[in-house]
Amino acid sequence: MTFIKPNLVAACAAILVCGSAFADNFALSAIDRGWYNNSGLHSPTNMNYVTGEFIGQEYRNWFVFDLSNISQEILLIQFIALNPSGDNSGYVSPDPTETYSIFDVSTDINLLTSGNAGIEAFDDLATGNVYASQVASQEDNGTYLTIMLNENALADANKAIGGLWAIGGLLTTIDLKTEDIEQLFSATNNGILNDTFILVITANPIPGDLDGDGVVGTSDLLILLTLWGECINCKDCLADLDDDCNIGTSDLLILLNNWG
Repeated sequence: MTFIKPNLVAACAAILVCGSAFADNFALSAIDRGWYNNSGLHSPTNMNYVTGEFIGQEYRNWFVFDLSNISQEILLIQFIALNPSGDNSGYVSPDPTETYSIFDVSTDINLLTSGNAGIEAFDDLATGNVYASQVASQEDNGTYLTIMLNENALADANKAIGGLWAIGGLLTTIDLKTEDIEQLFSATNNGILNDTFILVITANPIPGDLDGDGVVGTSDLLILLTLWGECINCKDCLADLDDDCNIGTSDLLILLNNWG
């Protein structure tokens, strides 16, 4: 389990209380990030994850996450990204609000990150399954923008368990017919990769992990043995792993089969 960095604790707290009290929570920093513009350009050395319009040029961003250390079913996903503050940083627009939407990515991830995916990647970042939409404004400058991803994201992330998973994003409310600057996450090129954005994933606990430490071991066995016998409350019976309202031999076997 990856521990959440102290400077992200406040931003992550909302998702950490959404799952089961004994669910496993993973904070995953993106392993790569970037943008493609409407000329199909992306430079792998440019770590900016700006999205929006700059003098008639549109930018769409993307993030890649490594799900290889997750083996349980994913129940909740929250995307958290730093939106900086300062001159021409973060949210920049003549409009009071813009809408940021997150989509699936079907482009090959190696091609996406190489900078060679071209206009096809730019188009891909705005098509397919919608994962989330959220209104942003100048009030979000200097904060971590937190976005809960939907059932489409959960389904695709669960399919990607054990490998890499990418998401794409863009401002869906910009007007390319103007010469305005309408941007979100502007001036993020100098952000520290591991501190600027993460996914917080809440996953089903391992059967038998009764203390929620991500490992089935001696402390879990002691909990089960302490609670041995008929459950007083069938709906809230911690060690009833087979849901028969009784803690007995079958529950012990489930725990032992997941030992380690």
